[in-house]
Amino acid sequence: MFPTGRAAAMPGAAGEWLQLLFWGTCLAVALLTAALIIELVRRWSRKGADLPSAGDQLAQYRAMYNRGEISQEEFDRLRAVLGGERLRAAKPPTPPPANGPPPADGVRPG
Repeated sequence: MFPTGRAAAMPGAAGEWLQLLFWGTCLAVALLTAALIIELVRRWSRKGADLPSAGDQLAQYRAMYNRGEISQEEFDRLRAVLGGERLRAAKPPTPPPANGPPPADGVRPG
């Protein structure tokens, strides 16, 4: 309300409530928009940190290969995808024989 120099009359309650409702809604929308932007920036900044590096992934696949969970061909294909030509020079360790002949003493290590 603006001072006009007149005696204060009873203000129109409906008009003030509508203004309060309008500005309150504007404030709520602005706060929700700011919260949304902050959350999107946080997710974007953490996006790169969650991904393991190619070396970490290759180490996981090498461990799977050593346990016999993936074959030599699968390991070579994954190594080519992750490391390209640079990592092809690194030979994987020889896997233990899966169903080889029994040892001479008849006891398999286990």
